[in-house]
Order: sequence, then C-alpha cells, then structure tokens
Amino acid sequence: MQDSERVKLRDALAAIAREAGELAVTTAKGSMKRWMKAGSSPVSEVDLAVDKFLSQRLPPHVTEAGGLSEETEDKPARLT
Repeated sequence: MQDSERVKLRDALAAIAREAGELAVTTAKGSMKRWMKAGSSPVSEVDLAVDKFLSQRLPPHVTEAGGLSEETEDKPARLT
C-alpha cells in the first residue's frame, strides 16, 4: 500500500469513527432501551445501532478484513 493510499484509508476510517461517535451520542440522548445479555453483560440500543453502522461502513474500506463484534454472533467465514 502506498503512502497516499494509507492516508486515504486513515482519513476514511477516522471519518467513520467520528460518525459512529456522533451516532452514539445522539442515540444516547434519547430514551433508549437497556437489558442484560446472556452472561450478565449489559447492552443497549446504542450498542446495537453503532454495531450495525460499523458493520455497514467498514467493509468497503477493508475488504480483506474479517469482522468480529461483541454485539453479533461470530461467523466462521470471517476467518477466511
């Protein structure tokens, strides 16, 4: 990967991270549902919204990477 490609990727990922943060803050300002997952781990609508956002926005930028999230079931295909 050339330096210009690295800069472009860095900037795209930074923008996605900022958008995810804005989504989290905006969503958390409203009334949100919270509950406990199996194993007594807390989760909220904010967690799921940010997880969905990232799972949609990241893959086009890192096509060779597999995704793993605390909020979704692991998929063996990510290892390939």
